[in-house]
Amino acid sequence: MQKYLMGFVLILLCLGGTIGCDFDESTDSLLPSAADTASQEPEQPDSSTEDSADTGGESEDSADTVSQEPVPVFEDRLALQDYLAKLPKNTPEEPYPIRIHGLDLSKKNSLMAWYAVLSKFVALDLRECTGSSIGNALFLDEKNPNPGMAQLVSIIFPETVTVIENNRFADCPNLRAVEGVAVTSLSSAAFARCPALKSAVFPKARELKYTSNSTERGVFSKSKSLETVIIPKAETIGNYAFYDCASLQTLVLPNVKSFGVRVFKGSGITTLTLGETVPSLEAGVFEEIPLPKIYVPDLGAYQETEISGWTAELKAVIKALPEHLK
Repeated sequence: MQKYLMGFVLILLCLGGTIGCDFDESTDSLLPSAADTASQEPEQPDSSTEDSADTGGESEDSADTVSQEPVPVFEDRLALQDYLAKLPKNTPEEPYPIRIHGLDLSKKNSLMAWYAVLSKFVALDLRECTGSSIGNALFLDEKNPNPGMAQLVSIIFPETVTVIENNRFADCPNLRAVEGVAVTSLSSAAFARCPALKSAVFPKARELKYTSNSTERGVFSKSKSLETVIIPKAETIGNYAFYDCASLQTLVLPNVKSFGVRVFKGSGITTLTLGETVPSLEAGVFEEIPLPKIYVPDLGAYQETEISGWTAELKAVIKALPEHLK
C-alpha cells in the first residue's frame, strides 16, 4: 500500500500537483494542520534555527512550541459552553481546538447536544470518545439545520468509529478537514454539500455507499472545494460519490473493484491511479468531464479487458504506471 501512496505522490510532483496535507509517522495522521487548510509550498528550514540547535540555544520556533497551551478537554458540554463564551470571536481560519472526552458517540443525540453549545469556530477532536458509529445526524432537517454545524472546522474521529452513516455531516458550511483512521464505511451524503471541505482522510475505508436516488446523496457530492481524498483501501465507490467535486484532480485507488453510476460526473478529476484488478464501471462514471489520465500497473490487463464500462475511448487514455512506482 505504501508503494501506491508513494507512487501517488511522485505522480503528483511530475504533474505539478500538491497533496496539501501533513503526515505524522508517530500518529499516522494525515489531517491538515489548522494553519494549513489550503495548499502551501513547504518552507525551507531556517539555517539560524539549525545553528541554534547545534549550539544548545533555543530558537524562536521552539520557544513558540513550548509556550503553546494544551488542548482543553471537556466531559461536560455546559463547561464547554462557558469556556467558549469567554473567548473572543474567531474565524474558520483560526478555530479553537477542542477535545471531548468519554462521550459515547453511538447513542442517539449524544453528539448533537454538544453542537448546541458551539458559539465559536472549533477544531473538534473526538479521539477520547467511544462508540462504533455516529448516533445521530448533524442537522435537525435540511430546511432547519442545527446551528452548531456552522461552527465545525475540522473533525478527528476516534479509533472506535468504523461507520459514518447517511447525512451525518452533510451541509456543514465551514467544515474543512475530516479524518477517521478506523472508519471502514462511509454512507450516502455523509459529507455531501460541504462547500469548504478540502481534505478527507479515511485510510481503512473499504466502501463509499450509496442508498438513495439523488445526485446530491453521494458521499462527497457537491463538496466543491474537496482537493485531497485518502482512501487507499476502498473497494467500492458508490453512485455519485464525487459528483460535482470540482476541485478534486487526483485520486489513488489501488484496491478498487467497482465504480457506481456517475461517480465523477462534473468533477475536476484529471489523474486516476488504479490497481492490478480491473474494476467494473457503471454508466456515466466520467460523464460531462474530459477523460482523465488513468495509470495502471498492468497495461495489458486493462487493454484486453471485456469488463463492463471499459470502452475503446477509455482504454485510449490508460497509461502504464512506471515500474519504480508499482
